[in-house]
Amino acid sequence: MVPSPGKAPSPGGGDWIVQLGSFSSRANADRLAAAVKNKGFSVSVQGGGGSSGTLFRVHAGPAPDKAAAEALAARLAAAGFKDGRVGRR
Repeated sequence: MVPSPGKAPSPGGGDWIVQLGSFSSRANADRLAAAVKNKGFSVSVQGGGGSSGTLFRVHAGPAPDKAAAEALAARLAAAGFKDGRVGRR
């Protein structure tokens, strides 16, 4: 995989994620992340987003490509996490 200009390759080789939520409260993001992890998915919470710099985003993945991320989103939806959005990190 060739990284995009100015961007280092992601650890684990995947640049695609499924965003499951964006929260102003870290506790709410952590609660969703724990539920996703309890279902066996790899999950992370990324802080510092949004115009105020205080949003916490819950990401599942990474996936190696868009098709794999879309398949991950489908598995997450089947597990009850229906509002995932596929995108690049």
